[in-house]
Amino acid sequence: MSKLNRFLLILIFVLALGNLFVTNTFTGHGQAIADLETEILDLKHQNLKLELQLAQAMSLTHLAPQLAARDFQVPHRITGLPQQPSSVAMR
Repeated sequence: MSKLNRFLLILIFVLALGNLFVTNTFTGHGQAIADLETEILDLKHQNLKLELQLAQAMSLTHLAPQLAARDFQVPHRITGLPQQPSSVAMR
């Protein structure tokens, strides 16, 4: 075997091992990324549930009995500013 053939054989072997190592490393990182994405989705679902619970706790149907228990009175008439179309919003 000539020196050139031996060098090419060793180079091919080293490149194959390097390819195997790099591929294995990226596969491990890919699994870690997939785990993080799953955790992000779980946290988003938990956040939506908490937002729903907060909206329910702050709703008037939930707060009205508590306000009545603390002697707050419900107004019989509510007045506000008349609704007029805004020229700014129409632009």
